[in-house]
Amino acid sequence: MKSIKLPVLIIVILFAGANLSAQKVFREGFIIKKSGELMTGLVEYSDKQDIPDPCRFKRFDIARTVEYKPSEIKAFGYINGNRYESRETAKGSSFYEVIIAGKITLFEKESAYFLEKDNSKLVELKKGSVTFDSKQGTKEFKNISEFLSFVTEGKTGTISDNFNVKTGIVTLIANYNRANVDSYYIYKRSYTEKQLSQLAWKSGAVKSRFGIITGPDFYLQNIKINPSIYGISDADYVPKSARNISQAIGLTYERMISRRTDRLSLIIDLIYASHDFYSYSERSNNLSGTTRDDAWFSYKGITVPLMFRYSFTGGRFVPYVNLGAAYQYILSGNYFHSAEVESYYHEINTVQDHDLLFRKGEISGLGSVGTRVRLTGRINLNISLMVQKGQGFFQPKKPADSRNYAGNFYVVGSVRSLLMAGLTF
Repeated sequence: MKSIKLPVLIIVILFAGANLSAQKVFREGFIIKKSGELMTGLVEYSDKQDIPDPCRFKRFDIARTVEYKPSEIKAFGYINGNRYESRETAKGSSFYEVIIAGKITLFEKESAYFLEKDNSKLVELKKGSVTFDSKQGTKEFKNISEFLSFVTEGKTGTISDNFNVKTGIVTLIANYNRANVDSYYIYKRSYTEKQLSQLAWKSGAVKSRFGIITGPDFYLQNIKINPSIYGISDADYVPKSARNISQAIGLTYERMISRRTDRLSLIIDLIYASHDFYSYSERSNNLSGTTRDDAWFSYKGITVPLMFRYSFTGGRFVPYVNLGAAYQYILSGNYFHSAEVESYYHEINTVQDHDLLFRKGEISGLGSVGTRVRLTGRINLNISLMVQKGQGFFQPKKPADSRNYAGNFYVVGSVRSLLMAGLTF
């Protein structure tokens, strides 16, 4: 049953993450109604977005979101950012992104450019002949170069027959508008990672992150007999310190804990791992011979690290450091020791036991360093190295011992390193 619960939980988190990654932030913006009324508030935004259609707008943070179709408003946009205007074409009303506003206004939609001058109809800038409804009537042009030379009135110089719209149109229209007395504006269309991070944090869209993580788990179990214990006999045995590498898998949750900065957060992980150890050693015995010890021990556990994170935000790559503690719940443990006791006369006797007992759980302190890189939207790749120093999973008391030692019979500890990678949403 326990083996079934973890995959089910992972699937649930992945579905939740998929929904979270689809969420968008709201930026300060505006809409202009058909009547000309300007309303300021918050407009939905997503990096990598195409033209938002419909426009989703709300007056303030906890207000109801209202959707506006192109036929219902004249324009909308973001403060100090993109602007979109509604235009009527033969295909109906649609939003177009404004690249440059001025005597000539340049639009873009689905990687195509459109031009508007003197309130004319939109003209798509593409190869072939061009029809333009000017103040002097409808005019026909055999190609783009001839059309652009006409609308720019020769103020931008000669336009080559091989003019590349994709690479040259923005500069051409900006130069024309600059040469005119009329004011013009070039809209800001891109944002730095720091600006995107701040926008997302202020909107509350990334105050929580979920994810799945996995990676190699290096576990070193240290155990020895307490040197302050007296009366040690040949029957007292501990396995050598043993190392094991296994694959860990888990879930992670991050929550921002400050309203003033996006650098402080609380991290809670849920990590499942199992380890199998083997120890072989030889020692002298009181029969003037040699005892050969084989020990097999294994456990399965779920570790819950609780960490405070400080992130160095401001770029696509976000390094961070974590400090905290962890508790590992031991789901199951097994220990088996076989001793081959050989006497001086080469007589061999085999003794077996299960004397070492497992703790119910292990407490450890931990530190971690890592980096987060935004892949797209809210999907981030995380890579981290976590080091834990803990109590070890064996109990320090010796079971069924009639000597009744006051202190711990064993000195137990562990060092654990996890190199984890995963996706967060």
